Amino acid sequence: MPLVCAGRDRQGNPVVWARTGLLDPPGCTQIPIVFIVRHYVYMMTRIQQAMEEVAMRENRPITGLFWIEDNSFLRTKHVNWTLIERVRQCMRVAQDVYPELQLRSMMVKANFVFEVAWGIAKHFFDAGTRAKILFCGEGKVEEVLAEWIDPSQTPECYGGTLEVDPALMPTDNPVPKSLIRDILKFCAEEGLVDS
Repeated sequence: MPLVCAGRDRQGNPVVWARTGLLDPPGCTQIPIVFIVRHYVYMMTRIQQAMEEVAMRENRPITGLFWIEDNSFLRTKHVNWTLIERVRQCMRVAQDVYPELQLRSMMVKANFVFEVAWGIAKHFFDAGTRAKILFCGEGKVEEVLAEWIDPSQTPECYGGTLEVDPALMPTDNPVPKSLIRDILKFCAEEGLVDS
């Protein structure tokens, strides 16, 4: 899933911009869940390390982040039970291992597929986590984001003025078949298989 840490919210916390709908269901469902969860832990650990580096540089605590999920790329192919189970397990890890890292989340550009997926996924979250999640439909994204994030800290593709390399915020994300083969080979060599 493409994501980039860019900008700060109005309290000075880092903002992660994720494009959930660019997950590749065929690729993700071939890869053993144990690998996906390990990769998720690695990704979250790296985000946490980056936050610690910034905190040291700025000589102030940075204990959490604002997570923006762009759901405009979700399609019916994402309502896939195998993929949903992988997301569920990653969300469980996030809540168990990184419980306060997410200060707030905002779901933007929610389409009808998101509504179906959220009907299932909302049960993956503890009540405290669900309370941190905001929702913003297609027509009010700039307005609602501006309440939480200054436009100078919002990427241009969301109506702000922050320049972010377009390669870091793609609008498509084909996963190379060679990468899937390499991951599957690694998993076989390491004995990482679904039970």
